[in-house]
Amino acid sequence: MLFVLQYIPFFNPYSKIRSDSDYYCMLMLVVSILSFFTAVSQKFCFGVIGENVTMKIRKQLYTGILSKHMGWFDDKNNSPGVLSATMASDAQTINGVSAEGLASTLEGMFAVLTGVVVGFIYNWKMSVICLACVPFMILGSIMNIKFQSGMSTDTDAASKDATLLAGDSIINYRTVASFANEDQILLDFAHLLDEPVAVAIKKCHLIGFVFGFSQFVQYAVFAVLYYMGAVF
Repeated sequence: MLFVLQYIPFFNPYSKIRSDSDYYCMLMLVVSILSFFTAVSQKFCFGVIGENVTMKIRKQLYTGILSKHMGWFDDKNNSPGVLSATMASDAQTINGVSAEGLASTLEGMFAVLTGVVVGFIYNWKMSVICLACVPFMILGSIMNIKFQSGMSTDTDAASKDATLLAGDSIINYRTVASFANEDQILLDFAHLLDEPVAVAIKKCHLIGFVFGFSQFVQYAVFAVLYYMGAVF
């Protein structure tokens, strides 16, 4: 039909298709340019905020450590190695939650809100189906995040004794060298690492299953949405 109509004067459907494609391609180009500048601004602003927060937390933590009484440092849980690791890792974790995490949360909230509004404007049936699939996506993501964070916590707790031994032996290296006890400390350190390795291996199998399930849910939802989009 189009083959016949294109020879009728003043009618060329391919020109309209071409003009429409050029229009939407131009819109995509504009959106990509705006996305570039907004992403740079987001990373810069939240990065500056996060680093300032991290610096302030480390200063306050270091000030609090220096104000402790002498007996507080006799506890093995307050050894220099543990305190240094706390200042380095815990403060950075707070940075990720307060700055980068906040930026991702705000971005996701605005994206969901905009997507819901646009979806109901153009096709409310597909929008309802998309909203019905959201809980499955959230379930897969929550399971993945929970097990990832749980692995990090369990591994850190299991390797705490090894960290204490390494910190004490480095601080008292003269005593270790004077008794020629290096080999024994290496053996003890390797033995203390057996538990973290076992915990990590056990968690890795479970996290692999959860990650596979989350990926399955994501692509299964896409398949359902594409199918229902074709139906409608």
